[in-house]
Amino acid sequence: MGLAGVGKTTVARELVDKLRIVGTPVVWIDGDEIRKRFSLIGHDRKARDEAGLFYLRLADLLSDNGINVVISSIGMSKKFETIGKNMVKNYFQVLLTAELDLVKERSRREFYLNGDTNVVGIDLAIDDLQYDLIIQNGELAEISNLASQIMERLDLK
Repeated sequence: MGLAGVGKTTVARELVDKLRIVGTPVVWIDGDEIRKRFSLIGHDRKARDEAGLFYLRLADLLSDNGINVVISSIGMSKKFETIGKNMVKNYFQVLLTAELDLVKERSRREFYLNGDTNVVGIDLAIDDLQYDLIIQNGELAEISNLASQIMERLDLK
């Protein structure tokens, strides 16, 4: 989880690659990609809630079939934290953070540049959640090291 443009997709891709190298069966659910492929449109709170529930149901189905799941999505909702912990086996929640100015500089996302609305962390509140791991994606962070921190916490080296 983390703000748009913080590096969730990049870190998730690296984590999934590392998991596959050690033989862990894993599927990656990328929020942006799932939204496109399944026509989950809109970014207001209601649309985000519908998409979040879809991700968790899919993760639950895969987990029930012995497949580990990595979800890269903004998330950051108490509602979905509770649902995830109750629904998905071995639910593990990671927050990827960075200074907002650095996120804006790196991502160059239109909504940051144009002052759009429905942006989590800007005009949509972030709920107070209980993360299993918080990782700082600072200026000098190396993506491989960020993914390795998650692997170590999961005891998968």
